[in-house]
Amino acid sequence: VPEDGVPDFLWRHEPDHDAMAALREEDRFGPERDARQVFDRLAGTWTYWGWKGGYFDSEADARAFFDEQRFMLAAQIAAPNSPQWFNTGLHWAYGID
Repeated sequence: VPEDGVPDFLWRHEPDHDAMAALREEDRFGPERDARQVFDRLAGTWTYWGWKGGYFDSEADARAFFDEQRFMLAAQIAAPNSPQWFNTGLHWAYGID
């Protein structure tokens, strides 16, 4: 979802409601099937919040933070507490409220 003043890599995502309407209700949402999807959801949400909060001086700083967070999660250098894994970023990444 394009947003003024927000870098495009941090734009929120929404489901394609027209395409979803053509699916059976039980097929409309599914699990994340790859750890990279989880890492992108978490790091993207944290970076989006940081951008909106004014924590970054530039888009390059935000991109570096995003990339480093994904790396730390993938390398198991850092991990959030368990509720973050399940809840954080569902709206930002998938438009799920």
